[in-house]
Amino acid sequence: MKWTLAQCFIGALLASLSLFHSAAQANTSGNQLIFARFEFLVGESGNSLTGSYAYTGGFQSYGGSGSWKWLVGTSFTFASAGIKLSGSNRSASMYGGDFRVGGAWTPLKVLGIHPIVELAPMLGAKFLSISSPPAGIDENGLAISYGATLSVGVDLKAGSSSAIRLFFEYIYRKAPTLAGQNPLDLNAFGIGAGWLF
Repeated sequence: MKWTLAQCFIGALLASLSLFHSAAQANTSGNQLIFARFEFLVGESGNSLTGSYAYTGGFQSYGGSGSWKWLVGTSFTFASAGIKLSGSNRSASMYGGDFRVGGAWTPLKVLGIHPIVELAPMLGAKFLSISSPPAGIDENGLAISYGATLSVGVDLKAGSSSAIRLFFEYIYRKAPTLAGQNPLDLNAFGIGAGWLF
């Protein structure tokens, strides 16, 4: 089962890389984004990763023209956090990635300042390692994850076809069966920055 999940994730990653490459060749400049995001993990104690942070890097490409565009992207996440299982806190580390497809809206463009709102469902895989897990829970687990991101930000033009993006994001993310939870909550608030080119 674990190998099947890993194969699914690798397939989704290769598909997203292919889509990103195709979009980059087809689109004009100013439609590719490389970004980094710092996440504050939130959730109820006992069924989520809490009390720490996650770090995400990724890229995405945009298609279409005007104020509405579609997007496709991939991101990779690492977290070193805590999880409460069987009444005691355990340390844990998580690795994984997500593939997302969604839409972006730029309501106005004034003096090189472009506000932007994005909504994108996502699908990925997460690997979780727990230090000294209680009986009945595997020390290492791999599971498919799903969710969505809602991002609000602003593009600050840095040239004729490039910009610096600053954004705030809410990440709704769940991983069924991971760490014996159904599901394990991986929700977070994030702040980030990127380069649009």
